Formats: sequence, structure tokens, C-alpha cells
Amino acid sequence: MPTACCPHCLLPISEDAAAGYPFQPIRCPSCRLAVAPGRAKLGGDTPSQAVGSGAAAGVLKNAARRADDAATTPQEVADALMFAAGKLATSVLRLRMLDYEYLTRAHTELPTVGTVLATHGSWKRARREVDDAQRAATAD
Repeated sequence: MPTACCPHCLLPISEDAAAGYPFQPIRCPSCRLAVAPGRAKLGGDTPSQAVGSGAAAGVLKNAARRADDAATTPQEVADALMFAAGKLATSVLRLRMLDYEYLTRAHTELPTVGTVLATHGSWKRARREVDDAQRAATAD
């Protein structure tokens, strides 16, 4: 069955939804906006397979900043980003925040997006620093 995603932020609401989901009004657990009956977007197994990308990354980033997560070591973030990139068969530079967030739901030991942002200041900076460290390690 397809994944039902919020029509506002496109983050997953339900893993196995049927056409016409939700059958009663619900609140999206990510953006907290109301989803009317039958208005969820049905996509594939991950948010990147949902129709379009909308404002999902912006909603996710703002929610992560509001969560006020504590920073961690840059090495822990680097390990998490490299693990996520390997799991999703992509490079660290192409790792999307939305895909990483989706992966953290299945792997709770990974630092949250808020922790990554608190440690590096931005998602792009975190990816760049990890990629630069990987390139420096392979050049030696």
C-alpha cells in the first residue's frame, strides 16, 4: 500500500493508506495542520516519491529549529550523514533533509535534523563539511 503524505508539508502521515485517506479529519504530526478527509497525497515508500516536494524542507527546518535540540559532536553528525547516504544509495552532498528525517524515524539512534542544524548551523554546511572530510581522507 502507498504512503499517505500531508498535502501541506509532504511528510508521511501513514505508512499504508488506501485511496481517500484520511477518512476523518486529522492533524499532520509534522506540520500540525489539518488534513481533510481524502486530501492526503498518496506516494511511494519515501517522501521523495511523493508528488512534488512543496515546502516540506522549509517546514521541517523550521520545526527542527523550534525544537531547540542540543548540538552534538561533528563526528557523530558526520557518521550519521554517511550512514544515511549509504542507506539511501546517494552521496552525502545529494542527501536531502526530507529523506534523512524519514530515515531517522526507522533509525532512532541517528541525531535529529534539529541536532544536525544545532551542530553545523545549516543542512548545506553539514553536508559540505562531511564531504570535505571524506575527500581529505581519500586524498591521503
